[in-house]
Order: sequence, then C-alpha cells, then structure tokens
Amino acid sequence: MSKVYFIKDNFIKKLEPTLKKFPLEKWNGKSVAVKLHMGEYGNLNYVRPPIAGRIVEILKEAGANPFLYDSTTKYKVKRYTVEDYYETARKNGFTEETMGCPIVISNNGIEKDGKLFPVHVIKEIAEADAMLVLSHCKGHPFTSLGAAIKNIGMGCIDRDTKKLCHDKANMVVDLEKCVGCGICINVCPVNAIRVEGKKAVIDYEKCWGCAKCFKACNQQAMSPKELMPDTALASCTLPVLECFDKKDLLYVNVLMDISEMCDCHGDAKLGEMPDIGFLVSDNILAIDSASADLINKAFGKDFFDSIGYRDPKLQVKWLEEQGYGNSDYELVEV
Repeated sequence: MSKVYFIKDNFIKKLEPTLKKFPLEKWNGKSVAVKLHMGEYGNLNYVRPPIAGRIVEILKEAGANPFLYDSTTKYKVKRYTVEDYYETARKNGFTEETMGCPIVISNNGIEKDGKLFPVHVIKEIAEADAMLVLSHCKGHPFTSLGAAIKNIGMGCIDRDTKKLCHDKANMVVDLEKCVGCGICINVCPVNAIRVEGKKAVIDYEKCWGCAKCFKACNQQAMSPKELMPDTALASCTLPVLECFDKKDLLYVNVLMDISEMCDCHGDAKLGEMPDIGFLVSDNILAIDSASADLINKAFGKDFFDSIGYRDPKLQVKWLEEQGYGNSDYELVEV
C-alpha cells in the first residue's frame, strides 16, 4: 500500500521535509521536468507561482537540474502557440527569474506505442531524466477529476494527439433512440447540441467530449464514438509514464481553489469549497484516488456527481487494469 502524505497547513514550510521523504539525491545532476499547468489568462485557480518556485528550490538544493514544462493547447486560446503561452505564463507569474529555472513550452512530439492508438509524447519530456508532476486538483469536463493523470495525459502530448484523443471520445447520437427531449442541450456546457427534426445534433467544432450528455440522456441515445473520455485520456497518460522508471516520478497534488472547471478556462469560477491541502506521493494512482476521496469528504457528498460528472476514478481504474500499479493508499498527515 502506497503512502500519500497529506500537508494540511504551513504548506511552503512543510514541502521540503515531505519531499525529502523520497530520495531526491538520486536526481543529482539529472534533468527533472516539473510538469504543471500555468493557467489560462484570466483564470485565478491555477497553482500559485510560490508553490512551483519552492519545489524548484528544493530540487536544485538536491543537485537536480529542474525546468518547468507545459505544452500548447488544442483550442485557440492564450496558450495556443509557444509564443502566446510564454506571454501568458509571464502574466501569471511564471518566468525564469521568478522560478529560478528554465521554462519550456513545446508542441514537439515523438511517437510512442499506445495501448489504443499512437501517442506523440512531447520530446522534452521523453528526453528528461525524471519528472515531478505538480497538479491543481479540480473538476474537469473530460475526466471528472483533473489531477495528475489528466495533467500528464493532456499536458505531455502534442496537439495532434490531443485532437485525436478528443475525437475518439466524441459522443454520437443514436437517432432511433433519441426523442428530441432536449435534456442534452440543458447540460451541455458549450452549447454544442441542438435539436433538429426532433433529433439531437452535435456540433463537433464546439464539443469538448465531456460526456455530460451521455450521463444525462434518459433514452441512452448518446454513446462515445470509440472511447469514453476517461479511457482516451488515460491511454495518453500511460506512454508518458512509461518513458520513466517509476522511481524517477514524483507527484504533488494541490487541493486548493477547487472549482468545477479546469484551469484552461479564463472565466472559470473561483473555488467552491474550503482549501484542503497538498498531497505528495510516488504513486500516481494512489494520489489521484486520495484526491477524489478528500474532495468528496470536504464537499459532504459526491462533488463530481453533483455537477453532472462521472466517476472520477475511472481513469485510475483503467491504468490499474493495464497493470501500471495499485490505487490502495495510506493517508499520512504531515
């Protein structure tokens, strides 16, 4: 059973002794990618720069050569190009000066064999010696829980693979079952569905592939084109993880500013529950499972179900089924 360390207060102060529960000296002289999402411009929920900066300091003190990393986006927002993302990162407080290390934004992919389809892993990630995954935990329309698995699966692949992942998870309408009731229209977060001739029609240029319509449809008229979003995403995560020995992976999940929407949205609402704390582990399945459990506990009921999302642990279960590891954990308060 893996240990998941739980920091409930004095976050910056307790980060160092908690991270040092893992042998960081093994990364002496090695390149360590610090994977994080630096926030869409206008979003205020992303991981705060002092958190990332302190992690960089701790890694450098251990002799590592860290760099902050993220990839460009599928959608044409303020992080669509490398140049735009660097500017957005600067506005959000992430620069080489403030972080004390290089910042790498990339869309250069290297093809890796995926379980379900080819996955182009970002070159700078595939060539790094180790990776520390720094994730903001929140709701996410594609995976229900946006945490470490999502951070890697969508953030460490190139744009073409992002598009392929979403395309395979697009919902398809069964015209024989659809009665044109319009429930799907009411739950769609991006107004991608309309009714024509008493049948639902999906605008795939707008569709996120979130599957809210799938869950809401009483007629079971919605089904994924090929894969459920959770499966499609996790199948992108696995080839990235396989670029590293497990001992060269470490995870920090930040359970603060927890909102319904991901940090990709500049207009995402502020967090809707009290801050919970930080989690640290070397097991991605355990830390994401613990994150979902703590969010539901803090909310007082199933947070993800209450906002129309699916089981947040489906992505965890898929990786378990592939033999990557076990999600059982022991929560250890620091």
